[in-house]
Amino acid sequence: NNSDNAAAIVRGGGIMLILQSMRKEFATDGVLQRNCCAALGNMAMNNKLNAKEIGNRGGVELVIDVMKRNPFSHDVLIEGSFALETLGSATEQNRRRIESLDGVARCRRTWAKLSGDPEKLEKFWSLLLPVSNRFIFN
Repeated sequence: NNSDNAAAIVRGGGIMLILQSMRKEFATDGVLQRNCCAALGNMAMNNKLNAKEIGNRGGVELVIDVMKRNPFSHDVLIEGSFALETLGSATEQNRRRIESLDGVARCRRTWAKLSGDPEKLEKFWSLLLPVSNRFIFN
């Protein structure tokens, strides 16, 4: 189950490893960046403690940076939007970070970019609709 996997990753220092990978070692690897965004989104999904930890360690800024560096990768943009939605839906502080860094508009532009690709659009919504307390796509 995803929540058990996320808990095991967090206990093993996974948040720091993921953020470190996004910052340094694999900053230009789009596939890894996509997977890191997906992992952060899953760890934050319905878990305020994880979301707060990710936000406090610069995760919101990193996800937005990844989306800026990969503007033509629909997969990165989809997973980045998922991560921002889960992070922002969990804590007010993350929500303010996302808003101040133009993350809401970035996610909404992603949605507009996907309008011509029904398969990607379906993936986008399959990730975002289960997020409780959505604030970007409420």
